Amino acid sequence: MNNRTVENAHAPATGRDAARSVPSRPVPDKTYGYSRLFGTFYERGSALERRINDAKSEMGESAVKHGYTALSPAERAQVIGPELVRDPLVVRGFFEGAGFYRHEASSQEYVRVRLRNEEGLSSVSVALDSDLGKSIVRHLANPEVKLGAPMSLQAFASTRISEFDGRAFANHAAVMWQDEAKIEGISKETLEAAKGGMRAKFEAVGIDVKTARAALYRLEADWHRDRLREVTARLEQREGGESIQAETQAKHMPANEEALEEEALAGRGDELDSGR
Repeated sequence: MNNRTVENAHAPATGRDAARSVPSRPVPDKTYGYSRLFGTFYERGSALERRINDAKSEMGESAVKHGYTALSPAERAQVIGPELVRDPLVVRGFFEGAGFYRHEASSQEYVRVRLRNEEGLSSVSVALDSDLGKSIVRHLANPEVKLGAPMSLQAFASTRISEFDGRAFANHAAVMWQDEAKIEGISKETLEAAKGGMRAKFEAVGIDVKTARAALYRLEADWHRDRLREVTARLEQREGGESIQAETQAKHMPANEEALEEEALAGRGDELDSGR
């Protein structure tokens, strides 16, 4: 497992106005996103993010849309370094919670994982409908995941070749550990059964492929969203039944975090987030 840890300590988050009627969570000291182009997490505002953005600008929008398959390993290494190509960035800390929020400007939903270490609170945000976002949700849904336990979260990309047309496709997935034990993602058996039933109904009535694909995509997104809701509900209770402040009550991000998220996500978000 990668021994690379997050760098550059920041001042801890300050206290909140006690008069707020809705419970809120601390502003993260560091926020992390994921680059589909390079297959690694990166800290927002870091030199790594700047190198990634510069490379995307040079490539142009059309090439960037191809994602991970647009670059060779050597080309990726020129931008992020050979170490990150071989062993993508790991974010570590004690697991403080997870949930999802909706980006108001784009309506995009994100899954968020919060980890705390000696350098402060880190927040990892990934689009919920992406391969990686769904993978993170399935890992969080494992009942072995526990609040307060040490967690390591890594993401990686791999390529596969279509058996139909020979084109290359990228897979993006999460790897998660707690207490040095690997956490596996839950089975998609119920999802695949539901998709199979939907396909059969579409075929029986002659619905076109495009419509069927859109419906199957919504079904998969809804299944993962439901699993994440189950995760947030589970995380609202500490071991032994002691209640945790339910951040699912919050309608909007705290004002001082909105500024942080606007830079990263170009807008504000509605919170549906639980944990501690």
